Amino acid sequence: MKTSNLNAPNDDKKNNISKTKKFAQFLGGDILLEKTIQKNIPIIFLSIILIIVYVSNRYQYQQDLIEKNRLEIILKDIKYRALTRTADLMDKSRQSKIEEHITRKGSELEIPTNPPYIIK
Repeated sequence: MKTSNLNAPNDDKKNNISKTKKFAQFLGGDILLEKTIQKNIPIIFLSIILIIVYVSNRYQYQQDLIEKNRLEIILKDIKYRALTRTADLMDKSRQSKIEEHITRKGSELEIPTNPPYIIK
């Protein structure tokens, strides 16, 4: 047991050295020279391309969603304006409003007392 305790600090030092060595290899680009990495370079590039496509599609989706919401607000505003205009036109086209407008203008038109003739 005592031998394992004596070797433990040495193992930690070796682990620290190997970790810093691996980190230096990674930063230096030496990791790209390993055979397992070289075998998987096409898969790595494919993964990178798919990630880029995914991110760009997500961005485009968000832009489309923003545009859709903006257009829905505009459409709602246009519907309300159309509804208001329709109500105004219906109010102005009522017979009582037309008669009132004609009498206010001083026209000689009168309401017919005889029903219209049906032409056959």
